[in-house]
Amino acid sequence: MSYRSLQTFLAVVEHGSFSAAARHSGVTPAAVGKSIRDLEEELQSRLFHRNTHHLALTEDGKHLLAEIAHPMKHLQTTLDSLKYKDEEPSGGLKMNLPESFGKKFILPLIPEFLALYPKIALDIFLQDKRVDPIVEGFDLSIGNMSDPDSRLIARKLCAIELVTVASHSYLNRNKAPSSPDDLVRHNCIAYRQLATGRVVPWRFKVQQNDLAITPKGNLIVSNIEAAVTAAVDGIGIATVGRWHTMAAIQSGQLVEVLKAFRPDPLPVFLYFATRENQPGRVRAMIDYLLTKAREGHFSSEHSRRI
Repeated sequence: MSYRSLQTFLAVVEHGSFSAAARHSGVTPAAVGKSIRDLEEELQSRLFHRNTHHLALTEDGKHLLAEIAHPMKHLQTTLDSLKYKDEEPSGGLKMNLPESFGKKFILPLIPEFLALYPKIALDIFLQDKRVDPIVEGFDLSIGNMSDPDSRLIARKLCAIELVTVASHSYLNRNKAPSSPDDLVRHNCIAYRQLATGRVVPWRFKVQQNDLAITPKGNLIVSNIEAAVTAAVDGIGIATVGRWHTMAAIQSGQLVEVLKAFRPDPLPVFLYFATRENQPGRVRAMIDYLLTKAREGHFSSEHSRRI
């Protein structure tokens, strides 16, 4: 079984088709097809369900992917570190970022990073869903995993303060809640995670105890910025990150309610697969982001200035 055939298998999984994998690898689709057929023959297993319109992993294919994705990435990282150990960091770097957080805090840093490392090519995914960085081939991922993969290393970037807000027009029509229990009498603007399809509970701190409430109302959105806009428009109450609302609060468009019941800040982590033999491009981005975190770039106070 050749290393190249396993690389081809992973390329087909990542890019979704033989032709796309061929373009990525700089070979012909016929060569990719032959490599996959040879691998299937050697394993005596069919790895893909395929027809003219669709390509999907079989159960054997899923099993192979789960077994080799991490070891293959580790091996490639080791080979790259040996090959390019004395060179300027270069090559492709694939990152997954939460959409709003990425736009607010990470994208403004990209010009400076690329000026420092002009030979690195960034491939940035902005999506509000949980991903498997190892299986999906991300070098770095930012988010908050309640149960992170044991193969992942997590470094804290910041903590997001959560606030509950409403517009003056809404509060003029509805008495402001004095405790989280009062929210049952209010129109709550809920946020649905695309990854799970579930409405995210609102968290509060009541006498040092954590309280979770499922918001109820006539509007559910799958984007936090949309929830803020709806709150500014007077539709109802929303619970979001403080940095999402600072400008609206300062301008008088929104007012914080239930301030005495703010929950503990929500940590945001930088995830990556291994500390050992990392390509220079990955280590460069990790060090850059952690330096920015130490400088307070991701704090709510900093967000007032960007």
